[in-house]
Amino acid sequence: MIVLLNKIVKTIALKPKSIFLTDGFGALLTAVFLIAALSSSGLHFGMPSEILTPLLITASIFAVYSFSCFLFLKNKFQPFLKLIISANLIYSILTLGFVAFYFDKLTVLGIFYFFGEILVLYGLVYIEFKILESIKTRNN
Repeated sequence: MIVLLNKIVKTIALKPKSIFLTDGFGALLTAVFLIAALSSSGLHFGMPSEILTPLLITASIFAVYSFSCFLFLKNKFQPFLKLIISANLIYSILTLGFVAFYFDKLTVLGIFYFFGEILVLYGLVYIEFKILESIKTRNN
């Protein structure tokens, strides 16, 4: 798994700005799944809507932020990348806390979705962190 992530890092490191595009699409995909989970005929995760709604709003904000960084930043990506790394970590930790708290109410689909999302987020954070290191190395 780490070997695959390192290959991805090497590819993205050639155009580090593209990590924001990757992050934006990931956040957008999360928002789509959460919209489906909130709709009456959507996915049934078992997570209360009072939790899904703030997660949806947060994922939407992350998508706008990441797409904006991709579109408008010309250089000096480091502070913006640090912010999204921190935000993704906080989001995943909060999600893990919600999963633990509501575990008895989650469906099998909900358990797989949320744990899958958390794993993907940690993989993304790993890639983003490695890209950040590569930018620092290049600038020194």
